[in-house]
Amino acid sequence: MPRVRRVLHASPGKSTIDILRLSTDELGWKLVGGPRRHDVDLYFVSSRDELEECLKVLRPGQLVSKLPGAHEVCAKLAFSALLGVAARLHPERFGFWPRTWRLPDESSDLAAFLAPEHRGAKRWVIVKPDDGSQGDGIFLSRSMTDVMSRLAHRPSQQVAVQEYLSCLLLGGCKWDARIYVLVTSVDPLECYVSHEGLARFCVESYCPPTDSNARSVCAHLTNYSLNKLHAHFEHNNDPDNGLSGTKRSLSAVLRELAKASSESATELPTKSSAPPRFNEAEFWFRVHRLVGASMAALLPTLRERFVAAQRRASSLGPGEAANVTARTAFHIFGFDILLDAAGEPRLLEVNANPSLAVDTIVPLSAEAVLEAGGIAALRKQRRATSGAASSSGAAPPTPFCECMSGGGRPHVHEQCAVDVHVKGKVVTSALRLATRRSRDASTGTPVTRMCSPFTPLNKAAADLNDFDLMERVEREMRIASGGKSMVSASAFSRWVRDAHLHDLGLHPMQHHVLFAQECSRASGGQVGFVQWVDLLAAVGACCANTVLEKPHVLAGGRAPQQTTAEGINQGDEQTSIAEQVASHTLLPTALKTHVELALQLAGQRKALRERAKLPLEQRVDALLEPQMSRRITASQSDGTAARAPAPPGASRRPRRSQAIIR
Repeated sequence: MPRVRRVLHASPGKSTIDILRLSTDELGWKLVGGPRRHDVDLYFVSSRDELEECLKVLRPGQLVSKLPGAHEVCAKLAFSALLGVAARLHPERFGFWPRTWRLPDESSDLAAFLAPEHRGAKRWVIVKPDDGSQGDGIFLSRSMTDVMSRLAHRPSQQVAVQEYLSCLLLGGCKWDARIYVLVTSVDPLECYVSHEGLARFCVESYCPPTDSNARSVCAHLTNYSLNKLHAHFEHNNDPDNGLSGTKRSLSAVLRELAKASSESATELPTKSSAPPRFNEAEFWFRVHRLVGASMAALLPTLRERFVAAQRRASSLGPGEAANVTARTAFHIFGFDILLDAAGEPRLLEVNANPSLAVDTIVPLSAEAVLEAGGIAALRKQRRATSGAASSSGAAPPTPFCECMSGGGRPHVHEQCAVDVHVKGKVVTSALRLATRRSRDASTGTPVTRMCSPFTPLNKAAADLNDFDLMERVEREMRIASGGKSMVSASAFSRWVRDAHLHDLGLHPMQHHVLFAQECSRASGGQVGFVQWVDLLAAVGACCANTVLEKPHVLAGGRAPQQTTAEGINQGDEQTSIAEQVASHTLLPTALKTHVELALQLAGQRKALRERAKLPLEQRVDALLEPQMSRRITASQSDGTAARAPAPPGASRRPRRSQAIIR
């Protein structure tokens, strides 16, 4: 079968064009730029604006390299909020997520963590600006006063503050792993984890943070953009070398860790701690479990954004929305993972736009500058060579550069062998998997399960069935919003009315106040998934007293295991919510239990609709009657009406009180 020569369109971005040239050459594809063309198979975009423009002109069968909403959910504050909500709903699955606070909303909680009485515990935090990138604006602190004083001069004080973790060292230096994750579909989730990545090392030797070394960012922060300008930055041109270099291939480092573990030679920040036994297979199992839980936390919002993108496309024409499908877009995420002192993978953040640059900065030595006659002579030489090259049509040689990537100092750009090895494999395999997955979906042929270095998400490790509560919350949100991406005030009022929550302890005006409170933290007068979870918890808390006094208002007094889109109960759990309330486990901060209670109450729509057909007096009796559902069923089975029939000729118009209740 002849090899298909695909066409990839890319914007002339300096950071991605080199790796795309390497990948398309290996795949035998054609790389084009300039205006968008009809014969393009895949658009490789770099920004949100480019993505929006591509989605407007996307044709059937064409792919785009970014997921709508991925940049928003991976912003530091948004990501912390999503992981925080997921951790409260499923605390047993998010032990990998360090304690994180969002300022200014959670300033009081952070102040309690950094209170002076805890100074002896040596509690340190890392402060990350929400709009920062490449290590810009990151600093360490151990007091709330210091945090607020250093944020005072910033135009925006919205930051994510994360607990500082002790780490597993290699060669006496702190390091973390950049692991690439490919998502080819969000509904359903189709995810691949690359078993090759980057290991990024600090330039300076590690010492636990103190007041004297807290500003030594190159000892505590592994960001390449910070360490590359250090005088001791060490270049590594051998991807198989896991012992030297500030940037190394992850596979080489894992081999060295396994070797050091077997020899009991791994260094730890606490000398008295026993070195952990490192097993590479166990490491990847835990990484897959971490990735599965993280994607489960991001999926509801990613699906919201995808629905919104489809609606924007449909506004352009009836055929445009059909071109934006679940398999239209794919995305390469960068998971930054740190091994703590016990050898456990801990997630630091997820980057929606991981760097694909394959060059490295090599500063010009002072001797080289002097030999050339100084900076002025070098600049004159560069202008001369650039002019000669432009007249001949050849590519202009660049003897040196003064761009900000090198801090404005004279330097040259050279290809990094480690970047070429790792990122070349990642991008080439991602392009192959994305286009093959699209072709398989259209032709019905089986999907290729392996494409090195990517491997499908381990279902046993990810165990996405653990996140049934999040799925129920997302399903209820779709019901409330009418299939839209956000819930409006009118949609929430309708949802409250349909579930008859006013009869169960929610004051008629209270739900407006609750929505206004959550809406103040959102934008556009509507709420997304995070605010929807808090709304459900607030509704459950308001109805908790009614459940405590009258547990029979629930169907059997038990929470459903699953609720269909129509709201029909499908099963029971072992412990009833009424029992949890009675045992005082239902507290104002028990978000998970309150959410389950709200879902249970909303899931009884069928019984509530039957109850709504009764007159007001019988309806109140039904609320207090444990056998309410049986009475309704019995009255329907024998053909008798729950209400006495109206005399002939009487108006069938309901009383005003009944009409309002309905």
